[in-house]
Amino acid sequence: MNTNSSYVITRLCFILLILILPVSGEGSTFSYKEYFNNYLRATELRLRFKNFPGPLSQCIARVALARQVLEDGINRKPTESIAGISIGGFNKTILESTKYHWIKVNVARDSEGGKFYSLSGFRANVCSAVVIGHLYDYYVGSFLKHYQKVWILSKETSKAISMDPDSFELNHRFYVVLNPSQVVEKADSIFGPNHTAVMKIAYDYSGASSYKGESLENEETD
Repeated sequence: MNTNSSYVITRLCFILLILILPVSGEGSTFSYKEYFNNYLRATELRLRFKNFPGPLSQCIARVALARQVLEDGINRKPTESIAGISIGGFNKTILESTKYHWIKVNVARDSEGGKFYSLSGFRANVCSAVVIGHLYDYYVGSFLKHYQKVWILSKETSKAISMDPDSFELNHRFYVVLNPSQVVEKADSIFGPNHTAVMKIAYDYSGASSYKGESLENEETD
């Protein structure tokens, strides 16, 4: 092989290597988009099937899934989840009432000795997100007194929309007047730290409107 041929081959290999390697900063963007494409709908449907009919399930799902993937990390297998849900109490009640029947539940410890649920099985990540979504509802009822009236009306209006999805009046009331997404955002700030990061993930990758900061189908039956 002559020198010119070797040079051409070397250049071609170099160009191919550049094309194959991911551009810095874009890998995580693609991963989060893919993650939401794969699991947002399943989370929404599970929430809708359990306790949140109508569009409220979508408002909860995008934030809950963002919280779950932040806690677990984008590289954890979807069949494994340790999403910062402490064991016992109301968390246990929610987990037992919402998880898929095939999910195995164990206990994990953090570096400070705290105990958290460790889930394994198909859609363990979705299971964690659904538990987190129900915890938001619990937080509103227990700690966010100022938002309780809006939350109750949002749940009632969402249910009404599920039966009359084309109603302009109901949709205007839900999305514009009540705007329950802001209540969900407030509830997430109670779950744990890194609230701003959760909101950025939720609104950058779910296809929803951009996060502005704090302010005011059928599913399987198991």
